[in-house]
Amino acid sequence: MKKRLLSLFLICLLLTGCAPSEPAQIAATTLPVYEFTSILCQGTDVTVGRLVTENVSCLHDYTLQVTQMRMIESAQIVVLSGLGLEDFLFD
Repeated sequence: MKKRLLSLFLICLLLTGCAPSEPAQIAATTLPVYEFTSILCQGTDVTVGRLVTENVSCLHDYTLQVTQMRMIESAQIVVLSGLGLEDFLFD
């Protein structure tokens, strides 16, 4: 777990060190992942967006909307929980 957190932090630092024409974008899947990623990226130019914004009782049966697919496509990084909750991304 610590290695994943360190990797995410280093990626955020690398993105902020590059001077892109527009701020880097990260797509976080769920609210806890979004909040954690947002805290890590505070004070940087990195923009963090949340994919699943509606109340969902079970993510295992979730289907992405077109706007969410566009967010994934435009993001440089997609942050997952890694616990199998985001299987809908790979279908």
